[in-house]
Amino acid sequence: MKKFICGVIAVFAFSTVASPTLLTLANYESNLELTSDSLGEKFKLLYDDENKSVYQIKDETGNIFEYVEEVIRKSDGTEEITQQKFIVLADNQKELLDEKVISIGETATEIIIEELSDPNSTDVVINKAEQFNVESTLEHQSLNFISEINSRAVPTSGGSYIADIRWEESTKSNKATAILGTKYKNTTKQQWQYRDFKAAANNVVAEEKSIATLGLIGVVDAVWVAVKGGDLLSWTLIKKIFGKLGKAVPVFGTLYTVYNYVSLCSDAKGKYNAIP
Repeated sequence: MKKFICGVIAVFAFSTVASPTLLTLANYESNLELTSDSLGEKFKLLYDDENKSVYQIKDETGNIFEYVEEVIRKSDGTEEITQQKFIVLADNQKELLDEKVISIGETATEIIIEELSDPNSTDVVINKAEQFNVESTLEHQSLNFISEINSRAVPTSGGSYIADIRWEESTKSNKATAILGTKYKNTTKQQWQYRDFKAAANNVVAEEKSIATLGLIGVVDAVWVAVKGGDLLSWTLIKKIFGKLGKAVPVFGTLYTVYNYVSLCSDAKGKYNAIP
């Protein structure tokens, strides 16, 4: 179990849009597309620079959602990220569904994230030194754990120690336990929501070898700490966390690896919450 998490995780809540807002889709000259086989989603990056990112996600049911994220730098050194979420409609139109604003700042030792559109939220505080300290130890732990799982014919535990998304099963009975951070739910091996969670947790750990190989464990852990209290997963936030951890913002493929990994974590969290 990891020994770091500073502060209370904020609940990133979508603000409610009072009435439908229809806009015409913008045209962008270049785009990149990658597919996440684990989630059945297609991710397309339409535009990306230092101050603005636009991307679309097509879910497994065929719905297309467009995210427009813009950054404003404040006089106090903080940056505000506004994220608008649209659903893409016919006739080259899109409808605004949600909008949220977060602030990201830093001191010499901490990254501080605040959800400005929710007055009841609590700041997320990420200790920079903790991220560097856990990177090598978690990499070693993760690779050993993957080897341990692969060596068992019928594992009695699995999932991710990095993301704290795990499962355990008794070898002597039908009992099973789903684990998410410091929370857990006791259930049975045959319970279908538990089986969904188990598969999602295994999807997370399956991605961790490439995460460790790329030296991204500290970054993905910081991003997961930032977003796991709610529903905010932001392409721009990932780029900002890279920078504030003293790392150069990487190329598209590496950013997508982090985005996809945290998406898998969020999917597993949803499966955990569905367990009765």
